[in-house]
Amino acid sequence: MKKTMYKLVALGSLMLSANVFAQCDDTNFNAWTDAREDQAGSLEATAPGMAGTACKMSVQALVDRDQRARVQDQSPQCESSYRSRFMINADNMGQLATNERNKVYNAQCRSGLAGHDPGVTCSNTGVVQLKLQGNDTEDANIFRSFVIDEGPATAADNRRKFDVVVNSGDQAFEMQYIRASAPGAADGVFRLWANGNTNEASPDIEFTDLQNYNTCIDAANLGSVGPNNNFVSGTAGAVLNFDEFESRRQTGIGVN
Repeated sequence: MKKTMYKLVALGSLMLSANVFAQCDDTNFNAWTDAREDQAGSLEATAPGMAGTACKMSVQALVDRDQRARVQDQSPQCESSYRSRFMINADNMGQLATNERNKVYNAQCRSGLAGHDPGVTCSNTGVVQLKLQGNDTEDANIFRSFVIDEGPATAADNRRKFDVVVNSGDQAFEMQYIRASAPGAADGVFRLWANGNTNEASPDIEFTDLQNYNTCIDAANLGSVGPNNNFVSGTAGAVLNFDEFESRRQTGIGVN
């Protein structure tokens, strides 16, 4: 794994390897700010990787929902414009039930982290979340998801919700988050390109009217971030694979 910082362009490139001769072990996680592997979780670098890389991140959810197996990137510093992309292969999960859920990605606004704008008040606030689970008819796996929105239509929980199917095989997901221009302004933006979609002009999910001025992005988590007990028991320790996480402030990563 390497981590590259490009001022004003890229935040973090945390691929598990950019070298076909890379050694797949725990040193691959050194590029991340934090790697959490609880006693009942499993976090490993395994070969081969996805899309031609040498190593990928393989996680398992074991025993109960309080256990984590995830990595965290804290290179964002209260970003008002943020893009990120990662690859996932969920084939080992089989068809998940609707009540088998695992949060696999979330971006957070965290006022306690270095570089956070003191004018933005938040505390471990979830800004974007992707939760892997079965759909309502249990014939496809989906990300049941949300992006923060403080507008009147979402006043109950400040979440603009959406579902997106997770196809089989190695799949790339890219997202863009833009903070609203002023307090009360409804011009915040969220876009998501799913399952390897590389058409910048045609995102699979698009909101351009978010009221999200009070949140920026300070951190991103990837892996088995929040499994419920049904997911743990139903998947019986099956391996979930990730690779090629990258984040930037503005430019597209895998879309064109």
